[in-house]
Amino acid sequence: VYTNSTGKSFNPISDIDNPNGNYTIEFKAKITNNSGRGIDVVIRDAVSQSPTFNFGSANILVRYSSSNIVTITDNNYTGAIERAYTIAVERGVYNNSDQRNKYHIYADGNYLGTAEGSGNNANYYLQIGHANGAQTIDANIYYVAVDYAGAYKPETVKPLPVSLVDYSVKKNLNTAQLDWETATELNNR
Repeated sequence: VYTNSTGKSFNPISDIDNPNGNYTIEFKAKITNNSGRGIDVVIRDAVSQSPTFNFGSANILVRYSSSNIVTITDNNYTGAIERAYTIAVERGVYNNSDQRNKYHIYADGNYLGTAEGSGNNANYYLQIGHANGAQTIDANIYYVAVDYAGAYKPETVKPLPVSLVDYSVKKNLNTAQLDWETATELNNR
């Protein structure tokens, strides 16, 4: 979709139709050279404008303005590899500063953090690319997808009610035999 963007700016590459509810945006990218902000993503969906998200290193920058930047750390980032980035958009209410959109950020399925919309905007569009021509980035964006079926939200991780000592699976004819040993079990009936 988008390759070797050294010193180039971008225009919207995908439209967002008027979503009626929550939605998810996903793109897969590989950044091989980045002397600045990385791949920029901006979302406007007639409820709220996202901050500018900068994907390109272990830190995803969330830019509300040039002086208001929040960092979301990607502890699994290992450099120039293909990554699937997901932004799950939980829609808010137009013209209500207490109920702006929430943007849940994932990389390769791992939840990284949540950002809030920066203001009202009546436009519909999605921008993905490189917005700062003074900085260099070499990147491949393999696909961009928008799913209007809803957005998944980060869930609170609930620990298993058991502590396993051992767990094994063995093939037994056409079935699988599971064997395990627990150290503790909670609410076992």
